[in-house]
Amino acid sequence: MESRFPDLNVPARERIGWVDLLRVIACFLVVFSHSCDAFVAVFDSDRATFLQGALAGSLVRACVPLFVMMSGVLLLPVRTDAGSFFRKRIGRILVALVFWSLALPVLYFLYMRYVGSASPSIDPALFTGLVRGFHSPAR
Repeated sequence: MESRFPDLNVPARERIGWVDLLRVIACFLVVFSHSCDAFVAVFDSDRATFLQGALAGSLVRACVPLFVMMSGVLLLPVRTDAGSFFRKRIGRILVALVFWSLALPVLYFLYMRYVGSASPSIDPALFTGLVRGFHSPAR
């Protein structure tokens, strides 16, 4: 039976410093781009905030192409034939695709059944009320 533990005699992969730095930068850009969504969501009520959020979000959208380019740098040149290259990777992708293709409709059904809103969203007033409740002075 084959051991599940890594072989400690095999040398670790060589680290590429600039790729590691680019990963860190791209991770921060992803977080920043998702943080801009709250500002873009106020399109109808506050036009200036929407424009600021849209501009900031547009400036950091390079994060996804950065991850794609880093994957290419780390994968290429491929030293195996195309069949074994794709067989090695397609299983992981298909498992995730099938899982989420089945899980998301079920979760959406449960949300609609028990929460009952046509648009799944979180009411900010509920959250701020909850936070104020914890910080209100005792009576």
